[in-house]
Amino acid sequence: MFIDATVITPGDDLGGRRWGGLPDVVDAPRATLEECVLDGVRCDDLVLAHGALRDVELRDVRVTRLGLRGARLRSVRIVGGRIGTLDLGDATLDAVLCEGVRVDYVSLGRATVTDVEFDRCTVTTLDAPAARLTRVALPGTRVGELDLRDATLTDVDLRGADIEHHVDPRALSGATITEQQAQFLARDLAVAIGIDVRG
Repeated sequence: MFIDATVITPGDDLGGRRWGGLPDVVDAPRATLEECVLDGVRCDDLVLAHGALRDVELRDVRVTRLGLRGARLRSVRIVGGRIGTLDLGDATLDAVLCEGVRVDYVSLGRATVTDVEFDRCTVTTLDAPAARLTRVALPGTRVGELDLRDATLTDVDLRGADIEHHVDPRALSGATITEQQAQFLARDLAVAIGIDVRG
């Protein structure tokens, strides 16, 4: 049973809450949400930087900017909806599922990402320079541009993903891809390591 809520303020420590709506701009750094649901929330900015989300579900949210920079996410589900910018730079993610979400820009720069899945999502740009990615998968997900420069990959499974452009194919070391994906990457990878490819 959830308690209905309408606001989140800086430093809040909230459990068992449900939000069906929020103000257009929410700036609540260091807030902690535990066993909470955001259901159909529409707003411009929802910023919970350096906060914590544990056992939280976001259902069909439509947010221009979801700011979680430096936050700690554990057992979080984002299901459906549309997000303009999902800022997870310097964040720590553990057991996070994004399912059927459309996101224009995902920032994971320098994040620590473990047991994370993007399932049947559409992501225009997935930007993860210098991130640490462990047991990450993208089944059925379409990515316009993937940037993994200087990232560390362990058990990263890209076999179910449709990725249009890799910023640096050399950064895929540690990932698992299909033979078809490898053929698609062959020319870009050859050029990246200094081979002169001529048709």
